[in-house]
Amino acid sequence: MTDSEIIERIIYDEGGDRFTCDPADPGGATRFGITIPALKDCWKACGIEGTPVASDIEKLTHDGAVSFYAWLLKSSKIGSIINADVRYFVFDAAVHMGVRQATKLLQRALQVNDDGALGPVTLAAIPYLDGTKLSRLVGIEQMLFYGRLAAGNLTDADKDGKPDQLEFLPGYLNRLARKMRSVA
Repeated sequence: MTDSEIIERIIYDEGGDRFTCDPADPGGATRFGITIPALKDCWKACGIEGTPVASDIEKLTHDGAVSFYAWLLKSSKIGSIINADVRYFVFDAAVHMGVRQATKLLQRALQVNDDGALGPVTLAAIPYLDGTKLSRLVGIEQMLFYGRLAAGNLTDADKDGKPDQLEFLPGYLNRLARKMRSVA
Protein backbone atom coordinates (compact mmCIF):
# COMPACT_ATOMS: atom_id res chain seq x y z
CA MET A 1 0.00 0.00 0.00
CA THR A 2 1.39 3.41 -0.97
CA ASP A 3 1.23 6.48 1.24
CA SER A 4 -1.45 7.91 -1.08
CA GLU A 5 -3.53 4.74 -0.66
CA ILE A 6 -3.06 4.86 3.11
CA ILE A 7 -4.22 8.48 3.20
CA GLU A 8 -7.28 7.78 1.04
CA ARG A 9 -8.21 4.79 3.19
CA ILE A 10 -7.97 6.90 6.34
CA ILE A 11 -10.06 9.68 4.79
CA TYR A 12 -12.69 7.08 3.88
CA ASP A 13 -12.63 5.47 7.37
CA GLU A 14 -12.92 8.91 8.95
CA GLY A 15 -16.18 9.59 7.10
CA GLY A 16 -14.82 11.44 4.09
CA ASP A 17 -15.81 15.06 3.82
CA ARG A 18 -18.62 14.80 6.38
CA PHE A 19 -18.29 17.56 9.00
CA THR A 20 -19.22 16.60 12.56
CA CYS A 21 -19.18 18.39 15.88
CA ASP A 22 -20.58 15.77 18.26
CA PRO A 23 -20.46 16.88 21.92
CA ALA A 24 -19.71 13.28 22.90
CA ASP A 25 -16.63 13.16 20.64
CA PRO A 26 -13.53 14.39 22.48
CA GLY A 27 -12.08 15.35 19.07
CA GLY A 28 -14.68 18.08 18.66
CA ALA A 29 -15.18 19.59 15.21
CA THR A 30 -13.92 17.07 12.65
CA ARG A 31 -13.78 16.70 8.87
CA PHE A 32 -11.73 14.09 7.00
CA GLY A 33 -10.64 12.94 10.49
CA ILE A 34 -8.88 16.25 11.11
CA THR A 35 -9.57 18.11 14.35
CA ILE A 36 -8.83 21.64 15.52
CA PRO A 37 -5.83 20.59 17.71
CA ALA A 38 -4.34 18.57 14.84
CA LEU A 39 -4.79 21.44 12.38
CA LYS A 40 -3.31 23.84 14.94
CA ASP A 41 -0.15 21.71 15.15
CA CYS A 42 0.11 21.70 11.35
CA TRP A 43 -0.40 25.45 11.06
CA LYS A 44 2.23 26.12 13.74
CA ALA A 45 4.77 23.80 12.09
CA CYS A 46 4.08 25.33 8.67
CA GLY A 47 4.32 28.92 9.93
CA ILE A 48 0.65 29.75 9.42
CA GLU A 49 -0.56 32.52 11.73
CA GLY A 50 -3.66 32.20 13.86
CA THR A 51 -5.57 29.49 15.60
CA PRO A 52 -7.99 27.29 13.63
CA VAL A 53 -11.65 27.26 14.60
CA ALA A 54 -14.55 24.96 13.71
CA SER A 55 -15.27 26.88 10.49
CA ASP A 56 -11.70 26.20 9.31
CA ILE A 57 -12.33 22.48 9.80
CA GLU A 58 -15.68 22.76 8.03
CA LYS A 59 -14.02 24.45 5.01
CA LEU A 60 -11.31 21.80 4.59
CA THR A 61 -11.17 20.32 1.09
CA HIS A 62 -10.15 16.82 0.07
CA ASP A 63 -6.87 18.19 -1.32
CA GLY A 64 -6.27 20.04 1.93
CA ALA A 65 -6.85 16.83 3.89
CA VAL A 66 -4.43 14.92 1.66
CA SER A 67 -1.81 17.65 2.17
CA PHE A 68 -2.38 17.59 5.93
CA TYR A 69 -1.95 13.82 6.10
CA ALA A 70 1.17 13.92 3.90
CA TRP A 71 2.61 16.49 6.31
CA LEU A 72 1.64 14.35 9.33
CA LEU A 73 3.19 11.20 7.85
CA LYS A 74 6.47 13.02 7.34
CA SER A 75 6.57 15.14 10.50
CA SER A 76 5.65 12.20 12.76
CA LYS A 77 8.35 9.97 11.18
CA ILE A 78 5.68 7.29 10.67
CA GLY A 79 6.31 7.67 6.94
CA SER A 80 9.81 6.28 7.52
CA ILE A 81 8.41 2.89 8.59
CA ILE A 82 9.42 0.69 5.66
CA ASN A 83 6.73 -1.99 5.90
CA ALA A 84 3.53 -0.57 4.38
CA ASP A 85 1.16 -2.63 6.55
CA VAL A 86 2.90 -1.54 9.74
CA ARG A 87 3.03 2.06 8.49
CA TYR A 88 -0.72 1.93 7.81
CA PHE A 89 -1.55 0.45 11.23
CA VAL A 90 0.54 2.98 13.13
CA PHE A 91 -0.57 5.96 11.03
CA ASP A 92 -4.25 5.05 11.29
CA ALA A 93 -3.83 4.80 15.06
CA ALA A 94 -2.03 8.18 15.06
CA VAL A 95 -4.95 9.80 13.26
CA HIS A 96 -7.36 8.25 15.71
CA MET A 97 -5.51 8.76 19.01
CA GLY A 98 -2.47 10.94 18.36
CA VAL A 99 1.09 10.25 17.24
CA ARG A 100 2.48 9.73 20.74
CA GLN A 101 -0.12 7.11 21.72
CA ALA A 102 0.17 5.31 18.36
CA THR A 103 3.95 5.19 18.78
CA LYS A 104 3.50 3.70 22.25
CA LEU A 105 1.30 0.96 20.77
CA LEU A 106 4.04 0.15 18.25
CA GLN A 107 6.69 0.17 20.97
CA ARG A 108 4.66 -2.17 23.17
CA ALA A 109 4.18 -4.52 20.23
CA LEU A 110 7.95 -4.44 19.66
CA GLN A 111 8.66 -4.82 23.40
CA VAL A 112 10.89 -1.75 23.49
CA ASN A 113 10.68 1.21 25.86
CA ASP A 114 7.28 2.83 25.27
CA ASP A 115 8.24 6.49 25.55
CA GLY A 116 6.06 7.62 22.63
CA ALA A 117 9.01 8.88 20.58
CA LEU A 118 9.52 7.24 17.20
CA GLY A 119 13.29 7.26 17.30
CA PRO A 120 16.16 5.11 16.08
CA VAL A 121 15.68 2.26 18.59
CA THR A 122 12.03 1.78 17.65
CA LEU A 123 12.67 2.12 13.92
CA ALA A 124 15.60 -0.33 14.11
CA ALA A 125 13.46 -2.95 15.89
CA ILE A 126 10.73 -3.02 13.22
CA PRO A 127 12.48 -5.17 10.60
CA TYR A 128 13.05 -7.96 13.12
CA LEU A 129 9.39 -8.95 13.09
CA ASP A 130 7.31 -10.07 10.15
CA GLY A 131 5.17 -7.12 8.99
CA THR A 132 1.90 -9.04 9.20
CA LYS A 133 2.69 -10.25 12.71
CA LEU A 134 3.79 -6.79 13.85
CA SER A 135 0.67 -5.18 12.37
CA ARG A 136 -1.50 -7.63 14.29
CA LEU A 137 0.47 -7.01 17.49
CA VAL A 138 -0.06 -3.26 17.07
CA GLY A 139 -3.76 -4.01 16.53
CA ILE A 140 -3.88 -6.04 19.74
CA GLU A 141 -2.24 -3.18 21.64
CA GLN A 142 -4.80 -0.81 20.12
CA MET A 143 -7.65 -3.07 21.22
CA LEU A 144 -6.27 -3.16 24.77
CA PHE A 145 -5.99 0.64 24.72
CA TYR A 146 -9.64 0.97 23.67
CA GLY A 147 -10.67 -1.29 26.54
CA ARG A 148 -8.74 0.82 29.06
CA LEU A 149 -10.14 4.00 27.52
CA ALA A 150 -13.76 2.84 27.66
CA ALA A 151 -13.43 1.48 31.19
CA GLY A 152 -11.60 4.53 32.50
CA ASN A 153 -13.71 7.33 31.03
CA LEU A 154 -17.38 7.27 31.89
CA THR A 155 -18.04 10.88 30.86
CA ASP A 156 -21.44 11.51 29.28
CA ALA A 157 -20.92 14.89 27.56
CA ASP A 158 -24.03 14.57 25.39
CA LYS A 159 -26.18 13.68 28.44
CA ASP A 160 -27.89 10.70 26.82
CA GLY A 161 -27.33 8.33 29.75
CA LYS A 162 -24.56 6.34 28.02
CA PRO A 163 -20.84 6.92 28.63
CA ASP A 164 -19.43 8.52 25.48
CA GLN A 165 -16.48 6.14 25.07
CA LEU A 166 -18.80 3.14 25.37
CA GLU A 167 -20.97 4.63 22.60
CA PHE A 168 -17.95 4.95 20.31
CA LEU A 169 -16.36 1.60 21.26
CA PRO A 170 -18.23 -0.53 18.66
CA GLY A 171 -17.09 1.81 15.88
CA TYR A 172 -13.51 1.77 17.16
CA LEU A 173 -13.49 -2.03 17.25
CA ASN A 174 -15.14 -2.40 13.82
CA ARG A 175 -12.53 -0.11 12.29
CA LEU A 176 -9.75 -2.07 13.98
CA ALA A 177 -11.24 -5.38 12.78
CA ARG A 178 -11.26 -4.09 9.17
CA LYS A 179 -7.61 -3.12 9.54
CA MET A 180 -6.67 -6.50 10.99
CA ARG A 181 -8.53 -8.33 8.20
CA SER A 182 -6.64 -6.28 5.63
CA VAL A 183 -3.37 -7.98 6.61
CA ALA A 184 -4.86 -11.48 6.95
